[in-house]
Amino acid sequence: MKNERIYYLLLQYIESRISEAEFYELTELFLEEQGNEDAMREAFEEIIMQTPGADTYSEADWDHIYKKIIAKPVVRIASERITQRRWFRWAAAVLVILVGSGTWFFFHAQKNSTAIARVSKFGGDVKAPQQHKAILTLANGKQITLDSTGIGSVAKEGGIGINKVAEGQIAYTGNGETPGKNTLIVPVGSRPMTIQLIDGTRVWLDAGSSLTYPIAFSGSDRSVEMTGQAYFEVAKNPAKKFYVRVGGITTEVLGTHFNVNAHQDEGDISVTLLEGSVNVRFSSPDRASSEVRLKPGQQTQLKANSRLKTTSGVDMEKVMAWKNGLFYFDRTNIRVIMRQVARWYDADIVYQGDVEQMDFSGTVPSKENISEVLKMLEMTGAIHFRVEGRTVYVTK
Repeated sequence: MKNERIYYLLLQYIESRISEAEFYELTELFLEEQGNEDAMREAFEEIIMQTPGADTYSEADWDHIYKKIIAKPVVRIASERITQRRWFRWAAAVLVILVGSGTWFFFHAQKNSTAIARVSKFGGDVKAPQQHKAILTLANGKQITLDSTGIGSVAKEGGIGINKVAEGQIAYTGNGETPGKNTLIVPVGSRPMTIQLIDGTRVWLDAGSSLTYPIAFSGSDRSVEMTGQAYFEVAKNPAKKFYVRVGGITTEVLGTHFNVNAHQDEGDISVTLLEGSVNVRFSSPDRASSEVRLKPGQQTQLKANSRLKTTSGVDMEKVMAWKNGLFYFDRTNIRVIMRQVARWYDADIVYQGDVEQMDFSGTVPSKENISEVLKMLEMTGAIHFRVEGRTVYVTK
């Protein structure tokens, strides 16, 4: 085995500096050495011993990395089984599609077509969001369009200053008992927005989401309300619990990292815990209440029967894909995929024919134009698209 080369490529991978060509080479070397995993693990452990900061990795991290790189699926077309050697996960490079009841298709999509050809194929194209089109509503009702506001001071309410610290980021600074609430709205077709509240809590808002919060947390707790999807990194303050309220669900924390997905068109509301612990409660006037305490890696969902259903071992990459600039599909139904596409590109989706049973797996970077996403889905030959203006027509 080419130990030195694998050592180098693994180091590039761990430090997130690996190129597409290098990642492809690494997968090929791993596939060639499938019977010699111990030697590959030794290369990984050597990195751990010699690389500053790499000692945070564990044996579980090695297993995760190995599975990600070596993820070699068996592809089934009808009753014929075919083993594919070249399976690697790289943004916008690979997709697997599961159609109907048990028929698998596999393809490796090279990015070699021109933009003109893609536009011609679909009849049109829609760019990925280029701006953070957030709207900030102050306590006095004044609205500020943040994408047309320069870096620096945006407004001041009492002793609290509101500053645009970078494109897509605002922060509250100062102190005082300033009354009133602000609301930040991130419309569909916008890049996500980051806000730092007055207590130091950071919130990422997805497209089609909003957050309503006090200018200053002057009461006995810290309570915010949201719609859509948001990721929270709550500043610790044992004296003031932090509450996130949406759709009858209250998430209670002291200081932790978690994601809340409450997009109305998704049906279920889900709370996913990445770090720390949270209590999640559901209550409504006409139904019995329920409560769960989450541990890291768990997710609870409010189901149609108004009960909370909790699962463990949640795929965090999938949960956090929206924040990390990815569409992440894991046997995801085409209608769920197209709802994500509609929010991100501010597009209307029209279905023509029966496409209900189509499920897809794979990753596509959300910075790509809509044609790139559609091209990846369409290359199976199982589904087709047409784009007219901001309307996407979906057919078999």
